[in-house]
Amino acid sequence: MHKYMGLLAPLFLALVLIEATAPARAQQQPPPALTAEALIEAARAALAQGALDDAEFLLEGVEPDEGNIDDLDFLHGSIALNRGEWQTAIKRFRAMLVRNPDLPRVRLDLALAHFQAGEDGRAAHHFRLALGARDLPPVVRTRALVFLDRIRRRKTWSITGSVALSPDSNINNATSATEVDLFGLPAQLSEDARETSGVGLSVNLNGGYEARLSPDTRFRTSAGLSTRTYRDSQFNERILNLRAGPRFLFEKFDLRPEVTTRVRDLGGDLYSRSAGLELSGNWLLAPSWRMNAAVGGERVSYETFLGAGHTFSADLGLSHALGRATEVRADAAFRRESLDDDAYSWREHIFGVSATRELPRGFVVGGGPLYRWREYGAPLPAFGSEVRRDRTLGARITVSNRRIDWFGFSPRITLRHERRDSNLDLYDYRRTVGEFSLILTF
Repeated sequence: MHKYMGLLAPLFLALVLIEATAPARAQQQPPPALTAEALIEAARAALAQGALDDAEFLLEGVEPDEGNIDDLDFLHGSIALNRGEWQTAIKRFRAMLVRNPDLPRVRLDLALAHFQAGEDGRAAHHFRLALGARDLPPVVRTRALVFLDRIRRRKTWSITGSVALSPDSNINNATSATEVDLFGLPAQLSEDARETSGVGLSVNLNGGYEARLSPDTRFRTSAGLSTRTYRDSQFNERILNLRAGPRFLFEKFDLRPEVTTRVRDLGGDLYSRSAGLELSGNWLLAPSWRMNAAVGGERVSYETFLGAGHTFSADLGLSHALGRATEVRADAAFRRESLDDDAYSWREHIFGVSATRELPRGFVVGGGPLYRWREYGAPLPAFGSEVRRDRTLGARITVSNRRIDWFGFSPRITLRHERRDSNLDLYDYRRTVGEFSLILTF
């Protein structure tokens, strides 16, 4: 007990003085109990001196529902962080950010706890958001960047997944029109050629492994499986992706040349196969700015009238931590597919912006618009001399709440809407999709 006396002496002295100046013993009232604020201040002083046991002892004297909840969570979290009790620290700091996401110091402590627990994806997320704080001291900013570099260098395994229930107004991306012009004459569309609604179950699973070849070189293999299942099996879809190649690490960027292959099934039958090469990379442009880019080509073969050919793609993305709890992102892409028949060959431009914002009470809101423009290489005989041109405008909004936590997962609601306007009426469509999914929480 003597080990607490040095820190508790001022408090005991205050009680002695109160007792000495009280009225006669017959009229004396019991001395007032120490307030929660006094105990919290004493615990803060003990923590500053590195006396973790003393600080915890003092906090145990705070009655439930007394004292500032943020002070209690921060002190308990700091004690746990210094003791190496990572999950306890994570729970306390995360609770503070759920109430108020605009706390860069707490976000950095949470990031450190995730890092020490080996939860690199979550740690990187919070380090990057914290770097968006303009008043972050230079020394702290440099330390956060060091941790981000350690994360990208020590990564070995990565596994992500999601399960979603998706009501969809147009699962086949088809027109709602009942009649179109073919060969200059009106033609009635069958039910199979028109839009069909349904509720699907989507499952996505991705994983990868990096073998360390040298301090700055890795060899990475990864696989991804994406499925959509409907009551009507003709709309079922399954896509399997495989990748392999080296990863070269530099001071502020990395490069990944990879061999890629993809197999796609529709309605239970093989739809297409492709294989090729891709070069991708990530760059740290500034503490709160990141860029990613990729360029690749594949040989593709369809099991339908589309035949075979080649695809080319180029992608560019830029993300920025804006403030202490907001991330914004802009994306641009170019796609080109050259097939045996120019009428089915096309080129496409894609542009999109998005933002994600953490709000009080644990809410996280994100979303943004996306624009696609596609032009085909030659006219389709059934539609005369006009070359098909499509313009698609889409928008997405997502809402989740980090206060709801089921074994590290939180529910998320996503609403997407797309509208494609084509110069050929057959290819017009409208589509609205809702998704109710479980996601890994940060």
